[in-house]
Amino acid sequence: MGVFCVPIAQHWNLIYEFGVWVVVAVVVFGFVTIAMKWLHISGVFFALILGALILLQGLPILPVLVFFTVGSLASKLTKNNKSDEKQSKPRDAFQVIANGGWVGGLALLSGLFPESQGVFKMLVYVSMGVALSDTLSSELGMFFKGKTWSITTFKPLPSGVSGGVSFSGSMFGFLGAMIIATVALCQGSGGLSLFVQVALWGFGGCS
Repeated sequence: MGVFCVPIAQHWNLIYEFGVWVVVAVVVFGFVTIAMKWLHISGVFFALILGALILLQGLPILPVLVFFTVGSLASKLTKNNKSDEKQSKPRDAFQVIANGGWVGGLALLSGLFPESQGVFKMLVYVSMGVALSDTLSSELGMFFKGKTWSITTFKPLPSGVSGGVSFSGSMFGFLGAMIIATVALCQGSGGLSLFVQVALWGFGGCS
């Protein structure tokens, strides 16, 4: 027991300071996201669990934060649009899991297969590329409106209805994928090759 106590005692100040900053970050994150109506309390809880999993497994958390911030800001543009009940409401636990569940699963798999860490990192970027592409496509596509067609029947649909596709929505969907691809490029993870893969797979997964 003493073997573990000595290093802890030697680094107690560092551990204490780190713990304080973690608590402060959690409180600020919860307060801001709830006050801005970005997350429901249940959404905050699961978002923190997801963030902890990502950090513990050494996977990139920046694309997740970019998705959450950009997606939340985009959703505010449709706050007065009543065509879809889920629009502009704080994300609850279900929505957090729907958008970030894949990344959580990748974090767990990364712990089981550490030798494939590079692959899991790439899949995190692709997953967030798809998520942000889908979010911007629906949110901003609905805000800027334009002609919308059903993705299955190709018949005209009212703007904002699920399953509808528009030119503006598609362009914003591509922009979402490009944003995450740029994050991947700036973090130096895979270079131009990863940038292209995230952009294409991100937009393709949204389509």
